[in-house]
Amino acid sequence: MSKGKNFTVRLSEGDQQRLTQLAHHLDTNRSATIRQAVQIAWQTRPISLEAGVFTSANTAHPLFVIRVAERDT
Repeated sequence: MSKGKNFTVRLSEGDQQRLTQLAHHLDTNRSATIRQAVQIAWQTRPISLEAGVFTSANTAHPLFVIRVAERDT
């Protein structure tokens, strides 16, 4: 795998526990589990990067929200 960019996400204690459980179930680490979740979200629902925001599901309670914003480098 090529070296990518890092980002930080804040999770509640409950979300951290669920992520750990899911990673254990998938026999992988938490980072790989999040990468898989993002890839599944992209495959199941097209996103518009122009908007800068997407949700994993079209519900009132999305599993996670990621905001994409340009940064000055």
